[in-house]
Amino acid sequence: MFGSLGSFMGQPIMLTLTGWQGSLTLAGVSLPNWLAVVAGVCAGALGFARISGTAPVKRAVPIALAAYALAHVSLLMLMLTSGGSVGAGALLTEGALIAMLITLLKPEPKVSSASA
Repeated sequence: MFGSLGSFMGQPIMLTLTGWQGSLTLAGVSLPNWLAVVAGVCAGALGFARISGTAPVKRAVPIALAAYALAHVSLLMLMLTSGGSVGAGALLTEGALIAMLITLLKPEPKVSSASA
């Protein structure tokens, strides 16, 4: 619960805000919190496309997207611990991004060009 806005017809009007509805402002640049989720989804999709060979995606692109998303969520959680509460969604998002980065950073297997 964020705060009370008074009442309407005898019932209190409450305002509830979550981290995903806000934004993170760094050096004067405001980044909406939902952008971290979009970056994570894109990192996963591009990583899959790269591994499956369906798209020529540079290895650094999904890694950079996942790293940005993890940094954004981590900063958000750090700021929330000083004046708010961190919900399960943020913790699960951070865990998924860490797992994604670990997977993306694994060395790629060497493909042998053995001919029959």
